[in-house]
Amino acid sequence: MDPHTIRQGGGVAEPSVAVWIASGQSNLITGSGVPDGWTDDSLIKVWSVAAGDWVTYSPGVGVAGQSDGVDNDGWGAIANAAKAWRAANPSETLYIISNGKGSSQISLWSRPSGDLWIQTTDIIDDAIASLDGQNPIVRLFYWEQGEADAVGTTNYATPLTNLISNARTYWYVPATCRIAIGRTVRPGQSTIKQVRDQQAAVALADPYVYLFDKDDFPGDGLHFTN
Repeated sequence: MDPHTIRQGGGVAEPSVAVWIASGQSNLITGSGVPDGWTDDSLIKVWSVAAGDWVTYSPGVGVAGQSDGVDNDGWGAIANAAKAWRAANPSETLYIISNGKGSSQISLWSRPSGDLWIQTTDIIDDAIASLDGQNPIVRLFYWEQGEADAVGTTNYATPLTNLISNARTYWYVPATCRIAIGRTVRPGQSTIKQVRDQQAAVALADPYVYLFDKDDFPGDGLHFTN
């Protein structure tokens, strides 16, 4: 069976389309300019709130997702990951849903009343509904957040575990979907270490959660520059 099909009732293989969901704070959405080596690809799509439709993913120039629910050209690790995915899947379309907000704490993604939970859920629902009939399958959930919670002693593991559970229930993330946590940078800062350690604990407790280490990525120590 082709790796991008799934088995439905009766053992019939049905084609699916790949969807990525990304959310978090500023290091998800503030990469400026066009990423090094980037060329827009019509088979990499991103949801545009303004258009209410999928458009070509265009980091640094056009739409690369949303910042606080508004279309934005800022980008992060998803840009290079999408390029690598396309190289490995040259004939398939990738659909990206991305919404973040700078300096935001994880409590804003708390269900049911967190502002960013409500906002991001509405965006995801609209984007997934637009793919009705194409069998959209979320292949990756990428979470890029933590610095805003690194203030004193913090319990980060519980809200992160709850977010992952809610994403699986309400954001169409399958139980076996890979979930990547962009590990909070600046490990030498004691409060950051607390968040990093709890991110690691969540990943160790769930076989489908992975840590994505960005410590040596180019940037200002927090945000990407190319």
